[in-house]
Amino acid sequence: MKNPSRRAFRWLLLAALGAAGSLHATEYPNRPIKLVVPAPPAGTIDIMARLIATRLTQAWKQPVVVENRLGAHGMIGTAAVARSAPDGYTVLITVAALVGSPHLYPKLPYDIFKDFSPVTMLASTSVVLAVGPAMPVSTLEEFVQLARARPGQYSYASPGAGSAAHVYGETLNAEAALKLLHVPYKGEAAMVNDLLGGNVSAAFTSASVLIQQVAAGKLRLLASTGPRRLPMFPNLPTFGEAGYAGFDSAGWVGLLVPAGTPKEIIERLATQSQQILREPEVANRLAELGYVPRAASAPEFAAVMKADYLAWGARIRRAGIKLD
Repeated sequence: MKNPSRRAFRWLLLAALGAAGSLHATEYPNRPIKLVVPAPPAGTIDIMARLIATRLTQAWKQPVVVENRLGAHGMIGTAAVARSAPDGYTVLITVAALVGSPHLYPKLPYDIFKDFSPVTMLASTSVVLAVGPAMPVSTLEEFVQLARARPGQYSYASPGAGSAAHVYGETLNAEAALKLLHVPYKGEAAMVNDLLGGNVSAAFTSASVLIQQVAAGKLRLLASTGPRRLPMFPNLPTFGEAGYAGFDSAGWVGLLVPAGTPKEIIERLATQSQQILREPEVANRLAELGYVPRAASAPEFAAVMKADYLAWGARIRRAGIKLD
């Protein structure tokens, strides 16, 4: 028979730890919060991070400081958060490519499931395939037929090796039996300029990057990823509608914290972030960036991450992508 006094002590200890966690959540935040962006300034994720940070600062009367931590395909900033104290004062804003990274990089300095706790999803979007004015095509099928007839003569750009855009480009190569040359860029601005100038044949990138150029008639969109059409481009068919498999995952942006962060703090951060997403001004700004607000809870976000991890793994193996 177990010692009653020992069992009673254990329950008292657990109760005390629970009370301490609740006390921390009640006081949270009582000092500045760091929101880490593992991407360059002025990109869409950076803009979204600053949008959320400004409103969190206003709501909590504590500074939420955006810190861009670049390098190694986003690994440096992501690893810095994984190593941070699990107290809610270091938060990562990240994208769907995170769940594909373990399939691309066998020696990641963190485990995306063991080292992080999901907080909330913020928004969803899609990757689009665009062509410049010099390409004599207006539909995906025309592009596929042209590229198939001249193997190795056409290229596609992406914002970087290992990005979702890169994976989708190689997925199209595999599904359509093409030999498009991948041209990775370090960010989106130079990529768009080269697409406009005809230095690359096409580009896979987030829809948000090309809104102005498409509206001005300078670029043409051929298809979008995801399970449904983009609200800002309702006439643009999805790859699935065009008959190509492997393009059905929606892109997303979400918040993570180091594993072990108290549940009460995660819930407080999630609740406040979701309230911000319901503000009309925020929703309108996200639409301008090519995103749709999607306030998924921590459990819902965790389920999406696990499902996408499996889906991205299948795509990467099918496309045969290997990175150092």
